[in-house]
Amino acid sequence: MHFEDSSLGYLQISYAMLSCTYMYRITQPQNKTNILLKQDKPLFYTKDLGKLWGLDNSATLNTTISRYVKNGVLVPVYKGLYSTKPLNQVDQIFLGSVALHSYSYLSTEFVLAKNGIIFQLVNSYTYCSTKNRTIEINKNIFK
Repeated sequence: MHFEDSSLGYLQISYAMLSCTYMYRITQPQNKTNILLKQDKPLFYTKDLGKLWGLDNSATLNTTISRYVKNGVLVPVYKGLYSTKPLNQVDQIFLGSVALHSYSYLSTEFVLAKNGIIFQLVNSYTYCSTKNRTIEINKNIFK
């Protein structure tokens, strides 16, 4: 009998028969909420959640996500992107960069206007990126 205490906080028990014909592995279920809330970042794509929880089956993953949304553990940002915090508590600059889902940086115009150096009205979070798309999340426009 083998007891293993991993960093994920679950106990794994393995039984092996001497004949090598039968091998049993009993794993106690992991607490997905604790695993999720221990992460440094508050935003996750569906694939991130699947890797984090070790779920390969997309139907099981989508069912788990919908249950967590229903229970208030996850907040849907838009299809395929979820947050562990309410959207008004997430850094909006970080939210925009994650939502664009590509390498991006804030435009100089936005940074100067945000810091009061120029007085031109900037209505949206403007990113320089290889993708040209506009997303509205929580009454903020990211482009």
